[in-house]
Amino acid sequence: MSAFEKIMLPFRPSKPRNAGLTMVLDKNLGIQALNDLLDTAGEFIDIVKFGWGTSRILPFDLVRRKIEILSKCNVLVCPGGTFLEIAYAKGMANSFLEEAKNIGFSCIEVSDGAIQIKHENKLELIKKAKDLGFTVISEVGKKFEMEEKRYPIEERINHVLKELETGSFKVIIEARESGSSGIFDKSGDIMQEFVEIIIAQLGTHNLIFEAPRPEQQHWLISNIGNSVNLGNINPDDCVNLETLRCGLRANTLREYHLNRTSVFIENGVGGALHAASKKDVVIIVDALRASTTIITALAEGVASVKPVVSADECIGELTAGERGGEKIPGLDYDNSPLSFRSSNCAHKQLVLTTSNGTECIKAAGMQNSTVLIGSLINAKAVSEKALDIAKSTNRHITIVMAGRNNQLALEDLISASEIVANFKDCSVKGYIKPVYSVDYEKDFLNSESGKNLIALGKEKDVLFCAKKNLYKIVPVFKNGLLLIA
Repeated sequence: MSAFEKIMLPFRPSKPRNAGLTMVLDKNLGIQALNDLLDTAGEFIDIVKFGWGTSRILPFDLVRRKIEILSKCNVLVCPGGTFLEIAYAKGMANSFLEEAKNIGFSCIEVSDGAIQIKHENKLELIKKAKDLGFTVISEVGKKFEMEEKRYPIEERINHVLKELETGSFKVIIEARESGSSGIFDKSGDIMQEFVEIIIAQLGTHNLIFEAPRPEQQHWLISNIGNSVNLGNINPDDCVNLETLRCGLRANTLREYHLNRTSVFIENGVGGALHAASKKDVVIIVDALRASTTIITALAEGVASVKPVVSADECIGELTAGERGGEKIPGLDYDNSPLSFRSSNCAHKQLVLTTSNGTECIKAAGMQNSTVLIGSLINAKAVSEKALDIAKSTNRHITIVMAGRNNQLALEDLISASEIVANFKDCSVKGYIKPVYSVDYEKDFLNSESGKNLIALGKEKDVLFCAKKNLYKIVPVFKNGLLLIA
């Protein structure tokens, strides 16, 4: 229970959380200081890292006692990544991990910032730690200026993806204790273009940004949202950081307490899961063609649409689906909106599976979030419905684009941007920025998805999907079915 509970706060997931993580750097806290910290900020702290090799020089009983105290407060505890690097250089990585497990550490940071480690060997360390039962957090970035400058961004992105695939829970973007490396320049100012390139390729939900300075935390929260994961936080700054996340400081007050809805654009299943974890109102956009097909089918009288991920699940009164744009053999229909403009499907349930769209719908609905279906053909209607729900429930909105082959799809971004254009009194945040088209048909036809459909003889589908505000209905996902809201 808190004081002043009538002042509503923006949504923050409870622990253990997957988004909006706060990772604290413990340099030398004693037991009394640690207990004081947890009394005031325990609910806000998700991970505590015992900095560098401090676990080696502090008394064993002190290290063990601190781990026990933190674990009781549902806080992950890890020794510093540099400490594991030292053990690796001495050929003692395996025994280090085993001892860390015996001492009680629940988390391991795997880094290569100070010592040169071949990436395949770093991946082996991640796997080893994961197999031992640790929550693994890896780090990408270098401790020394010349090495950092010579670390190509394309290589960083590739390393992050491989580390996540191998078993990292999150990947830290190095900025050092000073906040003057990685995404920050020597003065600690954000290198915005660098950030945009990283998160355009990786999103934000799998990353932890080291941001030790309050002004850096403010920039990331204001531009990415209060669910951004932040690391290298000074223990004394934990409460301050939480007030920034909750709009209780002037820097973020307007965004969270003046009834001004924030709108984010994300991509793919990861974006859908992230939006669901924040309890945002979610709009799924798969313009070519799942969203358009769902909207059209319901508008033309289909009773409901059941989205499923696999073709084996696609069993029902009416079935439709595709892979790579081509109809799945044995199903009644292709994933074509035009199929439902001329067929007698009224009052029947449609079961639909597609390459990307249906998986995003299912992912977004995993935590009972409000999930709407949008596309160019209902852009105005879905924006009005989403904003009405967001305002009445004090939530934000995330538009999730299904994408193509895990990459951003132009037609989805154009459709998402048209939805954004209809929002009133909203702040557009996040790492994907809207674009605006002056010729929808041309842009849809020239997109990668459009070209693929044209090659399959489905140009009419593309042209239909490029129509704006054709329908006023908004499908909503409830109890596993899509219905007209």
